Amino acid sequence: MDARALGRDGPQVSVVCFGAWPISGSMGVVAEEQAIATIQAAMDTGMTFIDTAGGYGTSESLIGRALGGRRHEAFLATKLSGNDHSLEHIERAIDDSLAALGTDYVDLYQIHNPQSQWPIEQTMETLVRLQEAGKIRYIGISNFSAEQTVEALKYGPIHSSQPVYNMFHRGLEETVLPCCL
Repeated sequence: MDARALGRDGPQVSVVCFGAWPISGSMGVVAEEQAIATIQAAMDTGMTFIDTAGGYGTSESLIGRALGGRRHEAFLATKLSGNDHSLEHIERAIDDSLAALGTDYVDLYQIHNPQSQWPIEQTMETLVRLQEAGKIRYIGISNFSAEQTVEALKYGPIHSSQPVYNMFHRGLEETVLPCCL
């Protein structure tokens, strides 16, 4: 499996990322044993970049179980889900994710969606503090516009952007992708 740097100065990650939303049951029932076997098979092929979110049902705990003894092989990304970006909620959310994943840090912690009712300055400052505390290694964003990305960058580093991008949603090629470059 090929690998590329995450952002400008991040670690090497597999170019194909295992997206764990489907194993949460959101797209239909997936047996726990099948989900765990799927994660392990993906890792065996070199797909060590695993993406989930606190809001993806049981996917974090399934990943934690699948990684038993293999945490050092995985690059774990999870997201702050929901519309509460208060300091208390963010701290509780990361602690819940760490417990479910069975680890003491995540490699990439992403803001799942911007929330205009919470100042991005406050949210980014909280993430930077979590980074300094060693609970997260890198900070990412998901579903941010180019303007929201520029605003967030004023308050801390961003190593990844995870927009909706596929053959049906390509509008960000003129805004978000150039911003990221």
